[in-house]
Amino acid sequence: MSRASRHPRWHGAVMALLFVLGAQTQLAVAEVPGRASPETVLLSDAMVADGLLSVSRFEGRGQVIEVLDALERDWRTVDLHPMRAQRDDWWSITRIEGEVIESIELRQLGDGHYEGQRIRWKHDSRVGAELQDDARWFQALLPARVRMQPPISHRDGERRSSTLVAFADSGVFRLDQWVERKLQRQGFRRVLTPGSPLPDRQAALYVRAHEEIALSLTRQGQAQVLVLHWRR
Repeated sequence: MSRASRHPRWHGAVMALLFVLGAQTQLAVAEVPGRASPETVLLSDAMVADGLLSVSRFEGRGQVIEVLDALERDWRTVDLHPMRAQRDDWWSITRIEGEVIESIELRQLGDGHYEGQRIRWKHDSRVGAELQDDARWFQALLPARVRMQPPISHRDGERRSSTLVAFADSGVFRLDQWVERKLQRQGFRRVLTPGSPLPDRQAALYVRAHEEIALSLTRQGQAQVLVLHWRR
């Protein structure tokens, strides 16, 4: 079974609940009954769909149905009950409070164990504008013929990190050199060019005050693939 088919499509459920978001409140992190391992963070405050998304994984001991029943008892309120759903081998339970939506997904394993993941989405009205600003800034670095994927951003305390992936034909120009010239015009300076045993890969690091940009370029056949990590 593919990785994509193993997990419920939680994103649709999240979007369906957005219309009931209310006052700004913090949703306490739920304790999952029988959890046997610390949660491993896969995604932290990623900026998506007018909000911040976090995803973590964990394992535990017990029966999934009993864990869901316990969570449902803990989460039930007078105004809104949690929602359960099942897709393939995975069960999910979702709650909403104020501007936070939390979903816990569980799958039964052998020997009385389960695996799970926690997904939390918090509404943040600034996210849409910030993502548009990122896209415009990255676009200004690139030639018109380059294909750019939507940037991915997340918050790390007081700082933000954004990642861009772009594609261009190999025979037109050196995409990393083009971007370097644009960065230098904005006051960035290159401080590191790591060596690589592979002739089709280049990498560099640029700084400007407290900002850092890590650039890598890979050639794949007739294409150049550029990846930029911008931390500020």
